[in-house]
Amino acid sequence: MSVSTYSSLPRTQFRGIKDESAVNLVMPGESLPIRVPLFFTLAAWGETDKARYVDGDGQELLYGKELTNPRSKFFTHQSQFIRSHFAAGGKALLQRIVPADAKRATARLSLDMVADELPVFERNADGTFKLDAQGAKIVVVGETVQGFRLQWKMVEIPANGFGVGVAGEGGLVSGDDGAISVLSPVLDITGRHIGEKGKNLGFRLSAPTVNTVDPADADLSENLGTFLYRIQMIERSNAQSTARLISNLDGGNYVDFSLKKGAVDLSTDIEYYGAKNIIRSYETSDMSQFTGFGNFEKLNIYDANIAGILAQLKDAEEAHTGDEIADAHLINILTGVDVHGVPYNTFVVEGPQAGGLLFTETSNHFLQGGSDGTIGVAEYNALVDTVLSSIDDASFPYADIARMPYDSVWDSGFPVDTKLKFANFHAIRPDVYIHACTQDVLKPLNSAAADSSIGVTLRSHFRASQESAEFGTKACRYAVVMSAGRLINDNYDGLVPFLEWLLIKGAEYMSAADGSMNSDFAFGRGEQNIVTRYRDHNAGTKLVGARKNDWDNGLNYAEWFDMSRLFYAGIQSIYETHTSVLHGYLNTQIACNLTRIGHIVWREMSGDSQLTDEEFLDAVTDKVTERTTGKYDGRVTITPNAYYNALDEALGFSWHLDIGMAGDNIRTVQNLAVIAQRRRNEE
Repeated sequence: MSVSTYSSLPRTQFRGIKDESAVNLVMPGESLPIRVPLFFTLAAWGETDKARYVDGDGQELLYGKELTNPRSKFFTHQSQFIRSHFAAGGKALLQRIVPADAKRATARLSLDMVADELPVFERNADGTFKLDAQGAKIVVVGETVQGFRLQWKMVEIPANGFGVGVAGEGGLVSGDDGAISVLSPVLDITGRHIGEKGKNLGFRLSAPTVNTVDPADADLSENLGTFLYRIQMIERSNAQSTARLISNLDGGNYVDFSLKKGAVDLSTDIEYYGAKNIIRSYETSDMSQFTGFGNFEKLNIYDANIAGILAQLKDAEEAHTGDEIADAHLINILTGVDVHGVPYNTFVVEGPQAGGLLFTETSNHFLQGGSDGTIGVAEYNALVDTVLSSIDDASFPYADIARMPYDSVWDSGFPVDTKLKFANFHAIRPDVYIHACTQDVLKPLNSAAADSSIGVTLRSHFRASQESAEFGTKACRYAVVMSAGRLINDNYDGLVPFLEWLLIKGAEYMSAADGSMNSDFAFGRGEQNIVTRYRDHNAGTKLVGARKNDWDNGLNYAEWFDMSRLFYAGIQSIYETHTSVLHGYLNTQIACNLTRIGHIVWREMSGDSQLTDEEFLDAVTDKVTERTTGKYDGRVTITPNAYYNALDEALGFSWHLDIGMAGDNIRTVQNLAVIAQRRRNEE
């Protein structure tokens, strides 16, 4: 949507790149690296609603090692680019995408409850059950009590069913009158991420008493008016593996929690309500302190159901004992004993022998139903194609320079139709460089003719864009690289486009955290552009006519440097005016970065009403200078110019910022002559 010049909507009004370097001939930020690619990836876990800025270690923490393991089912041609980029010291924005049939693991804990006649057992003076020589409870013959039988059940939550479960008919039958039990949802849990890994994430629930190894605090429980349950998080590698405990953020092995809303210890300001304290005890929302994801994404407690269950149990217990229970939430519905370890009189919680669940400090329960969906490179290609087809969808902030500060996108070997859709980034982001290759990695290695033909298709589509309607600048923020091969001595045996080499060189040269180019890894000149990574490739000798056509079409091709090594004699953008500095790949990269810097400066200065007009312009100029001085390895001279034109002065809320970028053309033509002379003529 366009915004009127006369609107004061806070924004940078992108005017595009103005080319004043071309010679008309008559002839047949925030401190970020310059290079921050956006990659799309499959993964075993990780968020899907946002892209994360990571390095190699961060990638493993947030998405798992499988992402860059060539033997993993999640590995794709883009994974190879990610792997190489991180190996070269780069950082990137990663966006996890998942198949439509992938599922999140979940669990619904429900309590099945039926009124029934219960046996009475002999008790000790402390209220615990007496046991016979075989360790069995001793029944009081001829005595029974009206009470309840309870069993815990766990199932996968139905689709769209989180938090909206309703009580229904259970599976128990009263031995007293044949009544059917009521099954009431108590807890709903969703796994932290979509995928099969969720089935290997779980928990242990227990109800500690004063007699357990790590005892409950009876006084705290009484003061809060609630029984405090205990949860431990566990994980396993697979269904056959042993479960491992996961520490909480404080380094402990468990978290005590309550099913009572508003349970807060006022002396310590600690909240115990499970819906509030469980998830945040295992995962911080402060990314600067982030150490990993917890097991749960969401947890819902069915307060009304719990209140109804507890009310019935409280009434029955009070009627039987004659003692008042101060708060129904003091009743332990998980295991059926109070905080002192004394079993209740009027209800029993039945375990596995009767068909219920067992909750102890060692009983493992894992989430159910998680699935990775249909995984494969073809399916991955289709997922990326879908994303690119709706790249301007406001539901994901691809257009937001501040929120998603990626500088480039990379076609790592997609089908041609998908390659063309990378151009959609050009329309929504004036700071992003689009990189494409000519190989579809699911097809056989291209012939030289096919490589050129696909290149022409890309050229025609990309050059239909323009950088600036105001200045009439044609498309330059594209780079197309020909050829592909297979990696030398690597576990990955798929086709790898030579574009990967350019990604690596860019990562080495432009990944410094201070946003500067590292001169130790400069490239662009032939001797700096040596290619030795690939075998069984389709690059090599071309006739002059073929090279001319490819070059004029904006395509980058490798040729022989010597008997065994390839090189790029020059690296160009797709800009068709070859006398312009924007024809050079790295100069266009700098122009993209200056666009990002211009936007950063707007964010820093927008809204000011304190400075005078001249002070404001000086501040804008100084900020650009500060962010660009010494940044570009001596390739360009930057001259910022902030000013008010007549309309700006009339409006009072706008200004202009022109960032001058003076550089040199890429030099690719040597006019060589060998002058033969007699020696005597040199004297």
